[in-house]
Amino acid sequence: MRGIVVALPNDKDLAAAIGKGGTESSMNFYNRKADDDTITVLTPSDLEKKYYAVPESILLADIVLLSTAKVDALLGETLIAAGMTDKPVILTDENDVSKFVQGAAVKDFSVIKREAALDAIRKLGPSESGQRTRIDVDSAFNVKGVGTVLLGIVRSGVVKVHDSMMCSGGGQLSIRSIQSLDVDIESAVKGIRVGLAVKGLDSADVEKGDILTDKVVPRVKAIKAKIKLGKLYAEGSIGGEMIGFSCGFSQCKAKISELEGDSCAISFEKAIPVEQGDKFLLSQDSKPRIFGAGSVLSA
Repeated sequence: MRGIVVALPNDKDLAAAIGKGGTESSMNFYNRKADDDTITVLTPSDLEKKYYAVPESILLADIVLLSTAKVDALLGETLIAAGMTDKPVILTDENDVSKFVQGAAVKDFSVIKREAALDAIRKLGPSESGQRTRIDVDSAFNVKGVGTVLLGIVRSGVVKVHDSMMCSGGGQLSIRSIQSLDVDIESAVKGIRVGLAVKGLDSADVEKGDILTDKVVPRVKAIKAKIKLGKLYAEGSIGGEMIGFSCGFSQCKAKISELEGDSCAISFEKAIPVEQGDKFLLSQDSKPRIFGAGSVLSA
C-alpha cells in the first residue's frame, strides 16, 4: 500500500481526469485508487480569495503536476515554489516551458503527454515512510452517532485503529476507526488522506493545521528559521513587512526579523503548530506571489 499526494494548482479538468472529486475546503481533493496506490490530487478551490491553497498544496505534495496548456503567472509561481522546495515536477507537453523551468531552478522534472499523467505519478510516487506517525489535520467536525471526526493526510509513519495520539491543542485521543475513499481500513501509511473517528477529543478543540503525533506539537507564535529567497526578490528587504506564511495546512500573516544570511526569526499573527524540520513557503500580494521558502530550526 502506498499513498501519493499530488499538487495540481492550474488545471481542475486534468485533476478530474485523474481522480474523483471529494471534499472541498481551501482545496479540492480528487482521489483515485490504482492497484495498491491511493492518489490524492490537490487543487485550489478559489485562486482569487484563497491563493494560499497554492503553497499549501505544494508543501503537502510528493509531486507537483502542471498543465502547460496555459502559460501564465500561476505556472511560473508554482515552478518557483517547486524549485525552492526541491519537489519533483511533471509537465504536460502542450507548450515548451523549458526556459521557465530553468529560471525556476527546478532540478527534477519530466515532460509527458496529458493522458499519461496517472502513469507518471505512479512511477514517481515515493516509498513508504518509516518515521514516527504524523497526521496533519485540515478539518474537524461532529457526526451524530459517531462523535468527533478528523480529516487529514498522513505525513509520515503508519496510523492504526486504537492508536493513541496527541493533538496540537493539547488533548489526547484514541483512533476508533479509519476511512479512506469511504472504505473502512485498519491502518494507513504516508500519503493517505484519511477520515478518523476519534474519542477523547471534541472537534471544537481542533483547528485546521493541527498535528497528530506521539507527543504534542504545540501552536506557537514565533520560530527561528532558515530561509531562501527567490531571485526576483533577493534584492528587496523583508524586514518589518507582513507576509504570507504557509506550512502544511496552516497559513497566517507573519513578520520576519533578525535576518542574518539565511537565518531569521519569524513571528506569527496567530499561533500555529510547527515543529523542527517543517518546510514552509512565503508569499506576498505582488508577483511573483510565492517568493521564498525555508525550514523551521526551532519553535
